[in-house]
Amino acid sequence: MPLPSDPTLDDPLAFPPLRVSAKAGRSGLAAALLVLIVHAGSYGFTSDDAFIVARYARNLVEGHGWVYNVGERVEGYTSFLWVALTALLARLGVNYVTAVRALSLTGALACAALMYRAAPRVGVPRESPLACLGPALFASTGAVACWALGGLEACGFALVVLAAVYLLNEERPRSVQVALAGLMCGLCMLVRPEGILVFVGLALCLILEEGRKCWRRVGELALPCAIIAGTHLLWRHYYYGDWLPNTYYAKAGFGYHQCLRGYSYVHSFVADHGGLILWVVPLVWPWASGGSLFARRCSLVAALLTLGVVLVGGDGLPMYRFMVPIVPLWAMLVQQLLADLLRFAGRTEAQMGATAARVALAGLIACLIVPLATPPELAWQYGMYRTQRHVEVPNWRAAGEWLAENARRDASVACVPIGAVGYYSRLHIYDMMGLTDSHIAHKEMQLGTGRAGHEKHDGPYILSHRPTYLLLGNVQVLKMRLDPSDPTFVKPPNPEIRAREDDIFMAELIDLYAKRVVELPNGGYLHFLERRPEL
Repeated sequence: MPLPSDPTLDDPLAFPPLRVSAKAGRSGLAAALLVLIVHAGSYGFTSDDAFIVARYARNLVEGHGWVYNVGERVEGYTSFLWVALTALLARLGVNYVTAVRALSLTGALACAALMYRAAPRVGVPRESPLACLGPALFASTGAVACWALGGLEACGFALVVLAAVYLLNEERPRSVQVALAGLMCGLCMLVRPEGILVFVGLALCLILEEGRKCWRRVGELALPCAIIAGTHLLWRHYYYGDWLPNTYYAKAGFGYHQCLRGYSYVHSFVADHGGLILWVVPLVWPWASGGSLFARRCSLVAALLTLGVVLVGGDGLPMYRFMVPIVPLWAMLVQQLLADLLRFAGRTEAQMGATAARVALAGLIACLIVPLATPPELAWQYGMYRTQRHVEVPNWRAAGEWLAENARRDASVACVPIGAVGYYSRLHIYDMMGLTDSHIAHKEMQLGTGRAGHEKHDGPYILSHRPTYLLLGNVQVLKMRLDPSDPTFVKPPNPEIRAREDDIFMAELIDLYAKRVVELPNGGYLHFLERRPEL
């Protein structure tokens, strides 16, 4: 049987506290967008992996194809659409790094604007300042602000996920609306592979809503999605020889330990952003209260995406990147819950007083925003962001620029990470974690006990290629020179780094490579191994 809907949800007069002007609603949206821009600027983050996207886009524009190293077809990026859009902007004259950051910010701003437009679907008229509650929650979330300029697809994925749910917008949507939602599901898969969960969630919603007559609607949803995703899948297999991205083989395993790490990742995010009740109650509320169909769709898709984060074991990058696409769905559900509370407050306003009702509402909103905007304290996420922004990424960029100026054009480098070093050096890069190396990516290893995405390795295989430079120790750049006899020379005590690099310290390494230290333009000292000239 079709699920019931609440005909009062779109009634702007259902509760007096929301009777305001259209201008106030638009002003509130503008304020939320400004907060998002300022908040993102305060983080000022550019992920090292964004330089991988930029290098793929540059090679594409320069005619080398969808490759990281010229002549090597390996799908070391996650988002096909992100590389394509970056290349498009570059052809229009935009710098590659500027392009990836601009795409991130555009995705975040467009997502906030779409949340405002979707507010009536959860019972809040656009004329109300409360229509801006969702955008305000989104803009206040530290993870969103960090990745709004991070250069990767997190905020863009959030946009297309919300757009897919929004396009399937009515209790009895017309065929064209279902097809448009299916088209957006296909775009979700071009942004990230787990976009398939968005299609699964919306298909389940149609089955619940339509009953026995659901299969026509599911077919209308599936057809455009299958055309887009299927075409890309066939192209991937033809071009790269694999059905899934190389990044999947390098990072995912779906074992017990990996799922446990993914659960810990989600649990830490929830604990750092207000706690379990704040996140679970809005997800459950539409089903318990007979809320809008849009809210139920948001709830189911958010639950599936969260399950997907658990199954892949979370993420190794800072500030909860994988949770960003779930935030706008959750924020819309918070609006649904608040709309119901306001309906109750409107009925009891005469007893409690209008002023008291508004004060209580303001206090509730503050209680929502404060934990979202506060930097995470229960996990290492914020500390890793600060280290990468202020120390590591600038050092990795400086190392890449030094190589560009001092290395021969036919030189090669083996290192982790490969983003800024590879982009600025333009040299052939051996990725020691396998993101752009199919041999390491397909190597069978137990995953889940180390840092997500940083576990696979094969030191003897890397050494067999005789790279010109070995930038070990996480590309070791220090404020002081280490003596070559120092045991921490390119071998820091960090257990995660040692776990993935220890197997390259073979007996022949000493015969093949000499230890070197150079001063970089930023004042740091790069410690590395260089292949001996006679070899």
